[in-house]
Amino acid sequence: MDNKTEGLWKEVAELKAESGSEAVATAKLQASEAQALVDHLKAELEEATHRRESLELDFDNSRLLLADSKEQLKDGLKVELPQKVVAEYKGSVDFKMGLVWTGHVSYEYGCQVALTRFRARYLDLEVGEDPRVLQ
Repeated sequence: MDNKTEGLWKEVAELKAESGSEAVATAKLQASEAQALVDHLKAELEEATHRRESLELDFDNSRLLLADSKEQLKDGLKVELPQKVVAEYKGSVDFKMGLVWTGHVSYEYGCQVALTRFRARYLDLEVGEDPRVLQ
């Protein structure tokens, strides 16, 4: 029996050794698979980080371009709007009537100045009123 027990003990030891080596092999396989997964995830993370940085740069450039466009539009409106308002006012009836009135006032003032100069220069002469002018 002693031999038989010893044989069984050897067989158990061999099974333990085999199962231990199989367990080690399985653990190594799982570790290598886990390491491959970690490497893959690190690569994806790095790629995502680069994409994020690139998108942030694009965003910053777009924001600067937008600010520049707003400024140009604002400057354009500053120049364009007053010109447009002036052009519209010059086309209005009020402006045209104002020109007529200004011309009439200028004409009357010019006549008064001429008459005053005439009277100052020629004291002995008289100027008659024009009967066609309504007063």
